[in-house]
Amino acid sequence: MKNSIKKVFDLKNIYIIVFITLAGWSFFAYFTMTKMINSQEIYGKIINLSGKQRMLSQKTTLIAKRYFESKDILLKNHLKELIDLMKSDHEYIIKNLNSDATYKTYFDKPTNLHTKVQNYVGLLNKFYINPNYILLKEIESISYDLLPKLNDAVYLFEKESEDKIKQLHNRERFILFGTLLTLLFEALIIVIPSIRRANKKEKELKELNQTLEEKINKALKENRKKDKLLEQQFHIKQMTEMMSNIAHQWRQPLSVISTIASALKLEKELGIKNEKQNLTQLDEIIKKTNYLSSTINNFTDFLKQEENCTNIDLENHIT
Repeated sequence: MKNSIKKVFDLKNIYIIVFITLAGWSFFAYFTMTKMINSQEIYGKIINLSGKQRMLSQKTTLIAKRYFESKDILLKNHLKELIDLMKSDHEYIIKNLNSDATYKTYFDKPTNLHTKVQNYVGLLNKFYINPNYILLKEIESISYDLLPKLNDAVYLFEKESEDKIKQLHNRERFILFGTLLTLLFEALIIVIPSIRRANKKEKELKELNQTLEEKINKALKENRKKDKLLEQQFHIKQMTEMMSNIAHQWRQPLSVISTIASALKLEKELGIKNEKQNLTQLDEIIKKTNYLSSTINNFTDFLKQEENCTNIDLENHIT
């Protein structure tokens, strides 16, 4: 009993462990996928914005040059829009740097892209307030220097995005392997042993039923033997009682016949002749022999009645 309780308790613990493990894999997969999706969304936007930064670094220079030459107020307003856009995009990129490599690219020497973009945006604002040739040339110089660095930043973000995708695939394989391993563990520790135990219990139940059936058949045979023996004993008892009854019924008539026969013999030996008395005595002997014959017929009829078998409807006798 204790072993059975222990087995059930151990099986319950295994079920709990497997359930917690599968739940853990599920949460890990959800957390990983959510994190990687959010990361890819950010990287996608950063790659897009850093690509725009390359374009803006050239477009702002071109618009500044055209505005300086034409003094068109529309170009000036457009230049302001591009400056604000370049500044806001750069701020978003700076806030969402996710690696040491990109951080170094923007904040460490020799690239120090953050400072250079800020300086470039500052020159554009100065040029917007006070457009002059010296600022324009400085803007053109910084723009040409800034373009390859922004281009490198774009490639760096793209590479990091690809690396994140590779990490995601590796984690997916790891989660798949862990889940399959957990399911295999469940199959080996729980499912297969449970099937074996069920088959064993079924086999034991069949053997038990077969054993019980054999015992029942054996008991039925023994009961039949006992019933037959009891029937024989009852029959012998009946025969004994019948013989006792016959002896009891015959004893007195036989005694009378013996007495009469002895008297007739004695009278014959003494030479006494009494025909009338002799006839009476002989009639008595015949009477007693008829009685004995009648007794035999009565017992014979009684035995014949007992041997007769009749069908009995058990439904009418069972309540």
